[in-house]
Amino acid sequence: MAKKATRVRYNGIAPYIDDTQANRVQALGSSSRLTMEDMKELGTLNIVEIVDDVPQVDVSVDQNENGTNDLLGLFANKGYGLNVVAVPNTATTAVGTLQVKVLPGSYYAGGVDGNRILFLGTTLTIVADATAGTDMFVFVKAEIAEGLKVGFAKTLPAGAIKIATLKGTAIDAGVIKQADIIDNRPFKTLTEVDFELAKVDIFVPVRQTGDGNVIKRTMYMERVFLNNVDFSFQVNGVATASYRLETDNKRWFLNSSAQVVVNEFKYTTGTVTLSQTPNALANGNKLLKLKVNGVEKKEGTDFTVATNIVTFTPVPTAGDLIKIRYVSATGGSFFAPTPAIEDPHPQLAGGIKEGQVELYLVDKNGVVDAERTTRVQSARIGVPLTREALDELGSSYPYDRPMQLPINSTISLELKDSDLELMARLAGYANLNTVTEIALDDLVKNMGLLVKIYRENDIKRAKLPAGHPDKYAVKTLYVRNLIPQSEAWDVRVDSDATQNFEFMAHNITISDEIK
Repeated sequence: MAKKATRVRYNGIAPYIDDTQANRVQALGSSSRLTMEDMKELGTLNIVEIVDDVPQVDVSVDQNENGTNDLLGLFANKGYGLNVVAVPNTATTAVGTLQVKVLPGSYYAGGVDGNRILFLGTTLTIVADATAGTDMFVFVKAEIAEGLKVGFAKTLPAGAIKIATLKGTAIDAGVIKQADIIDNRPFKTLTEVDFELAKVDIFVPVRQTGDGNVIKRTMYMERVFLNNVDFSFQVNGVATASYRLETDNKRWFLNSSAQVVVNEFKYTTGTVTLSQTPNALANGNKLLKLKVNGVEKKEGTDFTVATNIVTFTPVPTAGDLIKIRYVSATGGSFFAPTPAIEDPHPQLAGGIKEGQVELYLVDKNGVVDAERTTRVQSARIGVPLTREALDELGSSYPYDRPMQLPINSTISLELKDSDLELMARLAGYANLNTVTEIALDDLVKNMGLLVKIYRENDIKRAKLPAGHPDKYAVKTLYVRNLIPQSEAWDVRVDSDATQNFEFMAHNITISDEIK
């Protein structure tokens, strides 16, 4: 009998979403329910048959909020990151330089239906144009063979994606500050409608303690839909983002099929050679999925596989982007820590604490309060993305799971009671000092809530000079038209008085624009 593994620890689990590793994940789970129906008939109490129905698989992913849209971008089938950030002058810490950083992220080569390309970040040194005051564009150009190429120019190269504009006056002065960078990324904001038809594939390679540093099995799920998002901010502990998803399938691959391998190519001519030899699936196919420019192709019709050679019919066009996913005994990727070397304060935050989160009320005209909302102990934003499984004759499984709109978000605020300033603002009063009476039916339905997330806490930000990039929020959550649902005031011995508010809303906008 083969030696049995001792256990599976958290460092032996590596979640991948659409072939991209998920960072800062704290918990991952998938629970399945096999549904079936008893068939009866007149004349007997016996069950004549038990008919299988569509399985239900619930997936949970809990993440430490890190000030990015990384997981949300994956779940929404949109790009994320690639922010352009000013580089402070190390001598003054305030004045910028002629360098800008392009932060890590991803985008779809060939547009939203193309193949997702990862980018690990870089620093650019900007060279001024001969014409005074000429703006420069920072761009990325995505190609499988070369990855995301980043550059700058006053005109965009063919096929490039503009991600930022640098003010020419700042370039001429040799000082690019954060305020001189205009964010042009087409994916800098996400709203609830971005998730309507979005779906992902998830695979999770597993290393078993006692089996060496080798992937021994992989959990695999296709067509996974996000159905709930929950953001939580509190004074004790780190901010969290919890995601709930649904699907109807789950497989485990092991032994000679233990590892999921992803190969990407920029097509030139002839056949394509895979890095590993695929192991046959239970249905006889060799590949889990093959996409050309983001469009899935059918094995046996659009291509065939012999050993590790893929032959296409018809042949793709030169320059087409091909992504192939399959299982094999070796060659699968495992987690690559970000950053790759130890850093006590990495670019991708490990966690966000209370000093890095600020809340603001926004009036009906979109004007943000000059002062942040104080005495808040916790804030929670729940975004249910309810799905409807669409069935059709001829198929046992739903052909899609679109989202039901509008959504009904829930927002809750818990405050340590000190005055009625927040309640006055929620009733539409601009100045608490002029208010003599506030009733429940005074609460308005057109106030909004803005959550700003910073990389640095308030103490460190206060020490930075004006214009420093770390003074800007790296992520914002905005909910407009809060509809009051409840208010509660409470006090008891050995405790402070509290006041809680709950709201409903039909929208949310999440942005990783640095502003």
